[in-house]
Amino acid sequence: MSNVRERGFTIIEFVVYIAVLAILGGSTSTLFLWTLKVHTKAQVLQETVVSSERALEFIMHEVREAEALYLSTTTPNQLSLETKASAPLGETAGFLDFFLCGTALCVKQEEQGPVALTPDTVEVTNLSFTPVSTNTPFPSLRIDITLEHKNPNARPELAAAIELSSAVSLR
Repeated sequence: MSNVRERGFTIIEFVVYIAVLAILGGSTSTLFLWTLKVHTKAQVLQETVVSSERALEFIMHEVREAEALYLSTTTPNQLSLETKASAPLGETAGFLDFFLCGTALCVKQEEQGPVALTPDTVEVTNLSFTPVSTNTPFPSLRIDITLEHKNPNARPELAAAIELSSAVSLR
């Protein structure tokens, strides 16, 4: 009888080795998936914020440059501006309209079709224009806009919404 131990793994060592690998693999996979979801959520939030800020800044810029608020067609969900910049050929002034077309924020210059200001990945759920003062030399307007990232499957990492409000005056 010899006390020579055979080389190799026992079944217990093998099971422990597989269990440790499974724990490490599971932990790594969970961390990777969590990181991917957090990254996706950050991208969705950034896209929603940037889209809403760009749309609001564009509207505010056009209001500042406008000659007048065109109140006869301005409603809570549509803004009409009289501007020199969008005047048709041979005219001294034109009209610029902001409104919802479906779930997108659109702008329409006189004699042209509407152009979406927001990307297809977001939807405008609220848009309102409220005249603050119209009888002053520089009429003011309050703009409220809410954008949500489109999320047809209700995935939590794709849920994002932002509400922005601002006031702007004609110059």
